[in-house]
Amino acid sequence: MRSGRVHLMRVAVVLVALVAVQLCAADYFVQPAGDDRRSGLSTDAAWVSIGRVRAHAATPGFKPGDRILFAGGETFTCTAADCLYIAADASYGTAAQPITIGSYGAGRAIIRALGCSAISIWGPPSGRAGLGWIIRDLDLVGDNRSSAGTPTVGIGVWNGNPGVMDVLHIEQVAVSGFAGEGISLGRSQGGSRLTNVAINHVVAHGNRGLRGQQRPTGSGIVVGGTQGGLVERCVAYDNGVDNTFSAGPCGIWCWDSTKVTIQSCEAYAQKTSGGDGDGFDIDGGCSDCVIQYCYAHDNEGPGFLFAQFDTAADNGGNVIRYCVSQNDVRKGWWGAITVWGATANPFGFKNSHIYNNTIYVTPVGPETKRAGKEAVAIRLAERFSGITIRNNLVVLDGAGLLAIESPVNALELVHFQDNCWWNPHGAPRFTAGGVTYPDLAAWRATGQERCGELDAGCAIDPQLEQAGAGATVGFAQIDALATRVPQYRLRMTSPVLGRGLDLGRPPFQLDVGTTDFYGNAVTGNGTCSIGAWSPALPGK
Repeated sequence: MRSGRVHLMRVAVVLVALVAVQLCAADYFVQPAGDDRRSGLSTDAAWVSIGRVRAHAATPGFKPGDRILFAGGETFTCTAADCLYIAADASYGTAAQPITIGSYGAGRAIIRALGCSAISIWGPPSGRAGLGWIIRDLDLVGDNRSSAGTPTVGIGVWNGNPGVMDVLHIEQVAVSGFAGEGISLGRSQGGSRLTNVAINHVVAHGNRGLRGQQRPTGSGIVVGGTQGGLVERCVAYDNGVDNTFSAGPCGIWCWDSTKVTIQSCEAYAQKTSGGDGDGFDIDGGCSDCVIQYCYAHDNEGPGFLFAQFDTAADNGGNVIRYCVSQNDVRKGWWGAITVWGATANPFGFKNSHIYNNTIYVTPVGPETKRAGKEAVAIRLAERFSGITIRNNLVVLDGAGLLAIESPVNALELVHFQDNCWWNPHGAPRFTAGGVTYPDLAAWRATGQERCGELDAGCAIDPQLEQAGAGATVGFAQIDALATRVPQYRLRMTSPVLGRGLDLGRPPFQLDVGTTDFYGNAVTGNGTCSIGAWSPALPGK
């Protein structure tokens, strides 16, 4: 009897050990010399194809803590039949143990997607679905083709599930050559939000878009359906040239999201054959989202955009601050900073703030000018309300350039205060509702650029270090973004130093953050300057 109990105990120990092995996270390796008939659990037993990874993701599924590692420096090719498609009810990690897709060895692995998306994660509409993924250290390269008429993406994450899908980190990834977007996150109408999203040190370029689509294509990084997201130290350039839709594309933007921050990023040379072609955007249905410390330049559309499309949900509390726009709106039909709400939307774009940005605009060349339109510093169009625009520094480097253009006469719906408008070629001009105001004094007569009974704003030389001479920073230098754009610092003799409104104090009481574009503290002693270089000055 005693020997029987001992035997049963030994069996129990073996079963527990087997269960423990099954629950332990595993590393799966993929390399050109591999074999898909192997286990994948070591470099000596590596798989060879992306299709084998896809098959395992479906059955039995990857478990929390697993890592899928491709050989660094090698190229792995996939088509629509064997691209990396992951159903998030079969393979998902946790916040504590996310699943990782990445590289091992020297350099990054290259995933070349032919007529398909490279990595797709989908939360199906029924059953338990999770997220918990890290995607890192990869080069994703497309061929700018569609997949059965659908624009392709480098990384696509979509939640069609009613449950929250939590934790997605994308870092040290390059994505190029896709007909839809480089990176695109979103949810279906019945899907819940993605949460705890972080995208950092990503470069998205050469994603051309696709002609004839009924939606925007050709963006670099798109964050949709997200609550609590951070995009930082990313670069987007040369995207969107084949977009023919009337809206989009954009370098880096968010929509249908709350509490998403886009910071310390560069977007330049964004293109379009149809819609926006902007650098950065907070779009329809967004609330409490922030763009800060970003550098936009030489984009065909706006450097920075607030937008609300016709079917978007309610919005508010969004912010653009401490950013630099240089020579944006090269096709001339928007402003370097633009606010737009579709007239069909019941909410419009509302209750949001634009402050302490620096804008430099020159005339548009005839080879790119669209419909005879000229570049404008700030454009306000169609349906908007509760917009405040304060402490911004605008340099118009060309005779006849407009500081503000608004086709609607809705001056009571926007509030300009303490901005600097400088045109070395003449007085700044403002238009609203078909009326042109030839100088700042005439603009003030409308009630703008006033603080109570006091005049606000100015039309004086701000004495920037070297306006217009900002260069491309690029991905290799993105961690030093602020130091690579010194041209928009104010000289110590500047008349706008210490002249700005302290928006963190009554009567404004905004959460103004802690630093400006250059890392200077902006709070602490009741002083503020105008523009993106806005330190709190000792003794002021």
